[in-house]
Amino acid sequence: MAKPPENISDAEHDSERQSIRRPVNEVLPISMYITAEDIEIESQKLNEIRDLLWLPGKFSETEKNVRIIRAVELYESLQPTDGAEGMLTAQMVGTHFAALECLRRASHGEQTFAGRDMA
Repeated sequence: MAKPPENISDAEHDSERQSIRRPVNEVLPISMYITAEDIEIESQKLNEIRDLLWLPGKFSETEKNVRIIRAVELYESLQPTDGAEGMLTAQMVGTHFAALECLRRASHGEQTFAGRDMA
């Protein structure tokens, strides 16, 4: 750990340590160093949401696309306003679809009691 300069008193040093840190984007504006088009950012978000879904191989491309579109629709309906909300919203959408899949498996007519319990 770096030692404080000799000319700063202990009281001043303590107040510096307790100061509120500015957000990273204020200290180091990312857009000055990294560029990306909106379409690339939206594509990344779409891929992250798609990767949360179970898309069985037996699904047609249309069925897969409908499931992805529905997931994006749910994500957008929650209207996340920043990165943390976006992260939590994606988790909510993924959890929702996982829960539906578990319920679908548990309600299958020929499912055993143990199978229902696991689902």
